[in-house]
Amino acid sequence: MNQDIYVIAEHLQGQVMEITYVMLAAARRLAGKTGGDVVAILLGHNAQKLADDFAADRVLYLDHPALAEFTPDAYLTTLSDLIANKKPRAVLMGHTSVGMDVASGLSVRLELPLVSQCLDSGSAHGTQTFISQICGGKIMAEGEIPDKTLLVTLCL
Repeated sequence: MNQDIYVIAEHLQGQVMEITYVMLAAARRLAGKTGGDVVAILLGHNAQKLADDFAADRVLYLDHPALAEFTPDAYLTTLSDLIANKKPRAVLMGHTSVGMDVASGLSVRLELPLVSQCLDSGSAHGTQTFISQICGGKIMAEGEIPDKTLLVTLCL
């Protein structure tokens, strides 16, 4: 497993969604702790220009007509292969309808842990931790980031 933090960029009708920039900032903080790079993943068709202002060390752009619009099957197939081969430390997705749909499918397909509604990450006693809201945001849960690739849906 490498220590890179992957961010799945969300876009709709030629516009990058705000959650993408929030995730890139969170990935930068987490990568500072892991020593890895921030890698933005952009799926689409003729959409590479959307990545021009990503604050990432690298951008992986996957272009295919089936990725022109969001479809869960196309995203799951593409991301499953990528994550299984590259084995990043964490994959950040927005806690949005797109992110929740893709994250749950990836978790099942790849047998990877998923932290949903994540608010932040931190360090405690030399380990990386996550902070997530549960029970409708009434309780904040903190846990260690496991040794395998972690899937995360991040809240705004």
